[in-house]
Amino acid sequence: MVFLSFAQSEDDISLWETEFNLGFQSYSNNQFDNALIHFKKSDEIATKKLAELPWPKINSKYHYALSLYQLDRFNESLPIFEESLKLVEKVQPKD
Repeated sequence: MVFLSFAQSEDDISLWETEFNLGFQSYSNNQFDNALIHFKKSDEIATKKLAELPWPKINSKYHYALSLYQLDRFNESLPIFEESLKLVEKVQPKD
């Protein structure tokens, strides 16, 4: 169950989920250019409308970086991988 704040709505979560799932489906079908588009949109939604929920942003960024990596765009993917890992560390600090 997800608890929503005033800044969040079920529509925003649904929109993020739709874009992320389309990206994941494209990625699974080796359509990495198309996956980039959807993961980028899902990241924008997560950043602007779901800022209080860390996992949508983490997942969007990570999968966006994976898509870049699959397209041999290594230099572009590395800082995005690093950013997603930093976000994870904020959610799950090291002991």
